[in-house]
Amino acid sequence: MMMQKQFELLRKELTDDLYAHLKETLPRQQFVGDAYQYAVFPPGKLFRPLLVKAIACDFAPRPRFNNFDNNLFPSLFTKWHTHSNHAYLASAIEVHHAYTLAHDDLPCMDNDSMRRNKPTTHIVYGEWMALLVGDGLLNCSYALLAKLKLACTRDIISFVSWCLGPKGLIHGQVMDLSFERRDKDNPVLFYELMQMLELKTSRLIQAAIVSSFAVSMAEQREQKNSYASYGIKRSMFDLFKLGKHLGLAFQLLDDLYDLVEQKESSHEKAINAFMTYPEEAHKQLLESLNKVDHFVRKYNLQAMQLVLQEYLEKASEKLSLYNPSGAKQILEIVRSMEHKHIV
Repeated sequence: MMMQKQFELLRKELTDDLYAHLKETLPRQQFVGDAYQYAVFPPGKLFRPLLVKAIACDFAPRPRFNNFDNNLFPSLFTKWHTHSNHAYLASAIEVHHAYTLAHDDLPCMDNDSMRRNKPTTHIVYGEWMALLVGDGLLNCSYALLAKLKLACTRDIISFVSWCLGPKGLIHGQVMDLSFERRDKDNPVLFYELMQMLELKTSRLIQAAIVSSFAVSMAEQREQKNSYASYGIKRSMFDLFKLGKHLGLAFQLLDDLYDLVEQKESSHEKAINAFMTYPEEAHKQLLESLNKVDHFVRKYNLQAMQLVLQEYLEKASEKLSLYNPSGAKQILEIVRSMEHKHIV
């Protein structure tokens, strides 16, 4: 119960930062400003900004001696400054996520009328406004990234644009929508579904995790902390792989929820791997959960573990309602990750 309260306060802090950052970039005209706010707030689970903060905590400078006070080490629930580099990064990632949702809901794409228990942006403000709101939020996310006060800001923006641009997230959206056009003579193959999920879901998570690590290393380098020059490339590559498997697990678990709650639309049925390749999907989910567990252990990602614990607590509740062959293995991994001891 105490942990739940702490997460509620943390999400409120992240939401307050997001509101403050948007005010710096949005137009003052009330009608269009209201449309932007409507598309972003309430921001949902804030899973990706939480990952930004978790990595910032897990790779904060550590004292080089054994008997130091753990309470002095920044925790996931330590409030950061609204105008810090990590705070701007977290908001940029969430604003970019909001843009993808505003566009995904459009009639020409997924044609959804409800999002987060309220009518979608195009239902309330019209299709043309929702389209432009999405365009505006896309640009706003990069405007927030440009506020990073680091020597490597240009490199971070370049990496994020690669993750989320025409070779990354956007290409994943192209694949997603194109799958509906395929017929029985040209079925969507399992590897294509996984490639689509990696691009559409994992890339934004990779952008959050790797960019947060880059910000931490850059700040420590400026402070001449020796850790910042040790094993950066290896760590960055491992975190990139962590983001890939976390994204795959996140989306595959979400696909399982849709089956449990019987919420699949015709489009979702076309791209839900459990509908057409249940055995392969179970195998991939197990592999990705194990990979996530491996990297969390390897780097002792304590703050990341807290974020995953909170998410997996809800996951195990829903998965317990779904019992195909192999679901028992998934539940065992999920529950073992959920109850790992945090030192």
